[in-house]
Amino acid sequence: MRRAIYAGQKTILMPTRVESLAASFWSKSGVPETLPRDIESAAIWTLPVGVFRLPQLTVNLVTRWLASRGLPVMDLGPDRPLHACLLAHRGYGLIMLDGADAPGEQRISIAHEVAHFLSDYWIPRSAITGSLGTWATEIVDGTRIATTTERIGWILSMAPTAPRAHLMGRGADGSVACNGVATSEFNADQLAFELLAPRQMVLANVSNGDREQLVSVLSESYGLPKWASREYATQLALWSKELPSFREWLGIRK
Repeated sequence: MRRAIYAGQKTILMPTRVESLAASFWSKSGVPETLPRDIESAAIWTLPVGVFRLPQLTVNLVTRWLASRGLPVMDLGPDRPLHACLLAHRGYGLIMLDGADAPGEQRISIAHEVAHFLSDYWIPRSAITGSLGTWATEIVDGTRIATTTERIGWILSMAPTAPRAHLMGRGADGSVACNGVATSEFNADQLAFELLAPRQMVLANVSNGDREQLVSVLSESYGLPKWASREYATQLALWSKELPSFREWLGIRK
């Protein structure tokens, strides 16, 4: 996918955690969960994020946009097309979208960046503040350097490290260049799917996890673009199948 963010998360989110995060997000939003889900309104009402559209979004366009507003710019790598980009700083996030994309593509892009903001930035940042106190927010946000005493206290507290990273890097062919970025992207995809089309809800309305039926439902009812519907439908079809017990897997008969 042609997406990128400033953030960092290197632990795979388990399905139960993904479901919990998505359910909590919609519960806090107060936005009706009609289909397809209005993820943009929910994000704006629930999180300190804004959504901004630019035509034919690219890495260079993001760089120029930041520079024109006097915002700090780091090396984002070679120019390439982007569906979306998340900029997160000092507790706020800005989701930049390719305004030329179709509605379904923009919907999954927003969900993907919301997922990044939650799992890679907002939740780790909140965990740090909860463990260490509000002073740690100043360190996380880069407004001042931690004192020696604060650094020692941070290490001894076993609190999470600051959620500050740059995940724009890609290989020459546009592929994800390292495991940390791949994990973050995988987590964002899984949470984005759950935000737009909850697994249990979808499977409850599709008989026997039929993949083609799942693709149709995800596209027509939940508003996912075709590529996302096919990818998610493959996962849902596998999840819907009853796995053998441990004894059966070993070939042990009663």
